Amino acid sequence: MFWLFTTVKFIHILLAIIAFGFNATYAIWITRAQRHPFVAIVLGYGIYTPTLSRQIRVLAKSGPESEAYRTLATRGTVVGITLAVLVLLILVLMVFKPTL
Repeated sequence: MFWLFTTVKFIHILLAIIAFGFNATYAIWITRAQRHPFVAIVLGYGIYTPTLSRQIRVLAKSGPESEAYRTLATRGTVVGITLAVLVLLILVLMVFKPTL
């Protein structure tokens, strides 16, 4: 009967160690995931919003055919695509949690 107790105790401790290992990696992913939204927010407020504001002003002043408007439109498109890719990367990291 002692062997049964020892076996169950061993399995219990082994599963506790495995569970703790999985939970410890969550802290790493939470830390990583918290950095990426900060980058997206800074990129959005620091670059995209001023670009959009300038683009609206140039559109009202010079029209959609002006070179300044086209430059700002291209910049806005590049920043928008970058933000979209960054948000998708955040989503993938948080959902799939690839191995370190």
